[in-house]
Amino acid sequence: MVLTPVLHDEASVNPSSSSNCIYCGDNLTVLQHLLEGHKNLIDMIYIDPPYNTGKDFTFRDSFKHDRYRSLPSLQDTNNMDPHSLWRQFMEPRLEISRDLLSEKGLIFISIDDNEIHNLRQMMGEIYGEANYIATLIRQSGVAPRQDARHVAVQHDYVMIYAKDSKKTILNRKPSALKGFVHEDKHVEERGCYRLNKLDRGSIRYSESLDYPINTTDGIEVWPGGDPDDKKWTWRWSEKKVVWGIENDFIVFKKSRNGKTSVYFKEYEKVDNQCRQMVRTNPYSTLIRGCPNEKGSRELKTLFKRRVFDYPKPVVLIKLLLKMGSHKDSLILDFFAGAGSTGQAVWELNRQDGGTRQFILAQLDEPVLDEEVAKDFPTVADITIERMRRVAKQYSESDNSDNLFGFGVFRMPS
Repeated sequence: MVLTPVLHDEASVNPSSSSNCIYCGDNLTVLQHLLEGHKNLIDMIYIDPPYNTGKDFTFRDSFKHDRYRSLPSLQDTNNMDPHSLWRQFMEPRLEISRDLLSEKGLIFISIDDNEIHNLRQMMGEIYGEANYIATLIRQSGVAPRQDARHVAVQHDYVMIYAKDSKKTILNRKPSALKGFVHEDKHVEERGCYRLNKLDRGSIRYSESLDYPINTTDGIEVWPGGDPDDKKWTWRWSEKKVVWGIENDFIVFKKSRNGKTSVYFKEYEKVDNQCRQMVRTNPYSTLIRGCPNEKGSRELKTLFKRRVFDYPKPVVLIKLLLKMGSHKDSLILDFFAGAGSTGQAVWELNRQDGGTRQFILAQLDEPVLDEEVAKDFPTVADITIERMRRVAKQYSESDNSDNLFGFGVFRMPS
């Protein structure tokens, strides 16, 4: 039987004006509930599951609370090794995650060396190896730990799978444009431009690219400046050069010694066929500038004290959102933790005018720090309070309550 969550009005913020949701309860139960209304509708999933370091709540030696033992996905585990236990915990959740993703959807999973091989095997079985996209390597630490037994580990990973890689295209990042400093009469349509020499040295001689270009002064120019030098060719065909001259893409420049060279204009906003374009580059598998300490500082700034260990930094999740989401995407995080994903969604919306929405799920597991637990008895309470504080901060800054709301739903025990 699929359980129906109950709206918790007191914890919610403007729930009637927002589709953002925070679910409190076992995320397997939440995922089963979401299947009823969100199957094939989630555009992107990001999760930061337990790394199985021996300190995570899901493992046998850390079952200090009845709440953990009662999870339906963790029964009869007394004779299981930690890796098998972790797999039993993760497998049903990952299976449902695939059903929730849209046909172009992507899932991003943070993980470290403890379970990366186990995760890769599971994801290959559930999602299919053909749908593996990449494994990103994130620098998680700024300075190496001095108490490392052998080697100080300063990285973890983000594994990416598509529901169907043939239908999925990852976004690209805008190019860092350099040298586009010149303007002409086409600046509004084409943007600024930079000049590149039209000839080039080539180890592969091509007769079709070795021809004279006549300037407006009647001067004949050959690639490399010498008709007998077969180590140089033009980049463009003769027909393309005629088009370039007619459409103001070709520039002739004379040096002090009287030698004429041919350049072509490379514009910011159009390609060399004058078609509108946005210059982009693929994202790298190496992630820098998103260490754990940033996440800790962000949370401490909001709460004025430490309330959660090792929250993922918002800047990391924003980077992943830029890679895998669009402005109107629906984002799911069913290991919400301290709520970094929710804040990242709102921050990116503020930056690019997007209308992304989030669904967060967090087990109402007890907070073990006694001082923190006085104010926030469960991790889900921290998730909710973080989003309440961020909503207040952004609403006041942007003078809009409607953009930063969410409903809190509690799953029946």
